[in-house]
Amino acid sequence: MALLVTFLAGVSMALGALVVKLDRHPDLIGNLSVALALGSMGALVALDLGPEAVEAAEEFGATPAILAVAAGAALLLALDRFIPDHDDEHTHELHRSADDIAVHIGLMTVLALVIHNIVEGMTIYALSAADLRQGAIYALGVGLHNIPMGMLVYSTLRHEKSTVKLVAFGGALLSTVLGGLVMMVLSPVVTDQVMGMLTCVALGMILYIAIAELLPHSLKVRPAWVPVSGTIVGVAVVWLATMLG
Repeated sequence: MALLVTFLAGVSMALGALVVKLDRHPDLIGNLSVALALGSMGALVALDLGPEAVEAAEEFGATPAILAVAAGAALLLALDRFIPDHDDEHTHELHRSADDIAVHIGLMTVLALVIHNIVEGMTIYALSAADLRQGAIYALGVGLHNIPMGMLVYSTLRHEKSTVKLVAFGGALLSTVLGGLVMMVLSPVVTDQVMGMLTCVALGMILYIAIAELLPHSLKVRPAWVPVSGTIVGVAVVWLATMLG
């Protein structure tokens, strides 16, 4: 049952993808989903990952925690070289340039989400195994903030080949239940310190995505009400999820 709860929390990203797929204004939804993700990730840092990283620093030392956060950001910075460049000087068509930006943001977000979702999946499974009701409430919170993430990943990759979308979205979608499986198998040897350091790595990756990718894109979107309203809704969703959790 604990693994089922973990699985349901992860597949909630599919609801976000469904919203984008059914909408008739893909550009508007794409920009809105980036803003939703920016608000969600910002609130996630402030209300969830940030406090957990502080707890890890207090328990296991500030230096390891800071290094883990830096490692998460550095990992995405290094992988940035292998992701399609969104500043292609040889691209002259505005539409193509916009597509490049979207693909870049989508793939970078998937990389960050996989690590983050694995940690969340491990947490959901552990909570559900100990207390099913508490685990289900936490999973509901996770599911709520997974919806805008599903919108972001699907909308930014909508012009890619089906195989690319399947691998990228499937990886982000299933990484939560993968975390549950890891916790189920390795629970005797997974220490609090390992979980704390993984949380710090995820924090670094989320910070990199929000500051280096989502924020610059949102600042360029016009009309301004689209990124502003999307960011506010993203913050509200994660705040509600945190209250439920």
